Amino acid sequence: MIANRKPCWMDGTLVPFDEYLRRVEAARRRAEALCLTRTWIAAQIGRSRGHTTRVLAGRDRGVETLLRIEALLRRVEAGEVAPR
Repeated sequence: MIANRKPCWMDGTLVPFDEYLRRVEAARRRAEALCLTRTWIAAQIGRSRGHTTRVLAGRDRGVETLLRIEALLRRVEAGEVAPR
């Protein structure tokens, strides 16, 4: 688990740590519901699979990575991007 539980900046807003964790959990559930692999997500957002996995598991605070994952999930849900 992440040791630093301080608020973090996301999209220009100071977000409490608990809200950050809620967003991580929501992103993980959405990715699972869409049957997206972490390898595919990592390739699409330009991050390593290990880092992407740690962020989605709540073990690494990757604010920029989480924002990229959320944007990718929105695009997949809208049908703009089709996973292979």
